[in-house]
Amino acid sequence: RDLVPAGGRSSGRVRLKVKRRRRVGAKTKMNPTHAQGGETTNIQFKDSLTNCMQAKRDLEMAINTIIQAEQEMKANSHEVKFQIHSCISRHMECLRSREVCLLEQIDLVQQLKEETLHQQIQQLYWLLGQFNCLIHQLEYPQNNQPINQITACLERLKDLTLKPEESPVLNFEADIPSLRQAITSFGAIKTPVTVLNFLAIRIFFFN
Repeated sequence: RDLVPAGGRSSGRVRLKVKRRRRVGAKTKMNPTHAQGGETTNIQFKDSLTNCMQAKRDLEMAINTIIQAEQEMKANSHEVKFQIHSCISRHMECLRSREVCLLEQIDLVQQLKEETLHQQIQQLYWLLGQFNCLIHQLEYPQNNQPINQITACLERLKDLTLKPEESPVLNFEADIPSLRQAITSFGAIKTPVTVLNFLAIRIFFFN
């Protein structure tokens, strides 16, 4: 457009250029390189989101698995403790039974030895009584001398044992080191976890 300045006349026309405004909603031509960059960014965003979601699921699953393993471990620990207590109790009962058996054996041996010694004492007492009678007859002699009776008693004395026929010695023999080794090495805790090495180290240093 040709515009004439206000104030009247002019020595010449002044041509002013007016820029046209871009219509609202008009399409803007996009650079193809810029469009491809946006699509790449969008794909990378989706991939990152997918990876994060998968990592989240993996972590949640791992946490649940570990919690479940911990619960199972506690339950198994309780069961193993019960098994240990039951096993040791049964073997303690076996030891108690063995103790009773040994006590009964010593009672039986004592009884047999006492019977043997009692029989020996009775024989010696009887012969002692015979010699007391003979001594009395010899100290107060009468018409009949007990020569035959004296000979018989002396022969009987030769046949008897004047020492105890049974020894009073009674001993209890036991392989204490082997028993202690068997007790201290009895049983073992088995587990596929590497914590077993840690337990072995603790047992090694604290025992």
